[in-house]
Amino acid sequence: MKRNALVWAFCAFLFTNILVASDSKDIDGLIGKCAHYDSKACKKLKAAVEKLTDQALLAKIAVEAFDSDVRQAAVENLTDQALLAKVAVEDMSPEVGGAAIRKLTDQALLAKIAVEAKYGNVRRDAVGKLNDQALLGKIVIESNDGSVQSIAFGKLTDQAALAKVAIEDKDWVDRRIAAGKLTDQAVLAKVAVERQDLDVCLAAVERLTDQAVLAKIAVEDNRTRSPVEFIVRAAAVRKLTDQTLLARFAVEDKDADVRRAAVEKLTDQALLARFAVEDKDADVREAAVEKLTDQALLANIAEKDANRYVRAKAIAAMDDSNPALKRWAGNLGASTADLLESTARIRLAIQEPRIRNHFPRIEFASRVSYESQAYGEAGFPVSGESVSFVLGQAGVTLAEKNWRTEFPGRILVGTKFVGADVHGEELLAELLHNTLFTQGDLAALSSSQIPELRQAAEKRLAEIRQNAK
Repeated sequence: MKRNALVWAFCAFLFTNILVASDSKDIDGLIGKCAHYDSKACKKLKAAVEKLTDQALLAKIAVEAFDSDVRQAAVENLTDQALLAKVAVEDMSPEVGGAAIRKLTDQALLAKIAVEAKYGNVRRDAVGKLNDQALLGKIVIESNDGSVQSIAFGKLTDQAALAKVAIEDKDWVDRRIAAGKLTDQAVLAKVAVERQDLDVCLAAVERLTDQAVLAKIAVEDNRTRSPVEFIVRAAAVRKLTDQTLLARFAVEDKDADVRRAAVEKLTDQALLARFAVEDKDADVREAAVEKLTDQALLANIAEKDANRYVRAKAIAAMDDSNPALKRWAGNLGASTADLLESTARIRLAIQEPRIRNHFPRIEFASRVSYESQAYGEAGFPVSGESVSFVLGQAGVTLAEKNWRTEFPGRILVGTKFVGADVHGEELLAELLHNTLFTQGDLAALSSSQIPELRQAAEKRLAEIRQNAK
């Protein structure tokens, strides 16, 4: 019995070798015929390849076969990782390359394909199978394919790999995105101080929460004394919460942007009063005035500050108990386009009971910035302004209007400033379009002592009557 079993095994071995040899010769013949556009030979070759297990023969077919369907069939039975990678990078058919990717598991080879493969879908499939964080970071830095970078970014979570991208990538957009995904406070601090790119630095600072780290950046970020440095330092100061530290920056820092950032976070009224009156920079005084509650001091600043916009901020910060508010509103017998008078009138208008009933916590904010235009052959500059009024409640904007200086074609020699015409009735009209206001509300408001509020209410009532016809 044992002898018979050995004989059968030997015969089976011989038969298998003969069959493989026969298959090899047959397949060589089919490869040649298929290369000469013999469709029947190609079909037979594909059917034969689907049953093959011989890796050497499959490798030959995967590289040499003319027909892409045949190559793909060979690839699907291959196991050699290096050869699969070669096919993925070099094959002229994206389908064959995709089949090779599906069989690959080697992370280093997948990373190579993600950068070097001819076809975008092959590169994307390769990066989709990657999970090695260092290799994903390498692809983000080295790849020229935006879609591949995007996939790699989506899978990148390792803080060290993200930091490498944030610091070393040539594309500032990539650096900014990487900085925005960082959470490690030490790494964020490193990114914030090692790049000159403003957006990248700010993205890193925005993610920082460690007060000691923020303070260190605000104090020590003295790389080049460039505008980038000051903006980054100011951003760090805005993330601080320690009032003592904020007061120190507000008092001692030489840069106005940093001092303003500190003042914006201060709550101590005595300190705010000091900066509102004493700081040499108007922007810092403006920031302090906006947070003041001392009505007498606000009236004094509105009267005496040298800067028009600081005075406007003081008026906007007044409440209806302040007698100076009505003085600044000017002659209420006529409309106004003056910035300071308009500011006072809007402040008075939102105290009306019919408005407060619907919006008890309504707030008024104004922003003003300088503009300029050159005149004459010498190009002498004339200053103007851009004005923005906003009404809001609980972070929701209820109405917003913007006005800019309309510079004339010609101007008198010696003119230095042309103010914007501010039309407060436009802002109030937008507010009164809110559906909470009834016709009864509008009728009552049309009798207001504020001309701009009367005009806005009358206009809204006229629109309602017109729509009812």
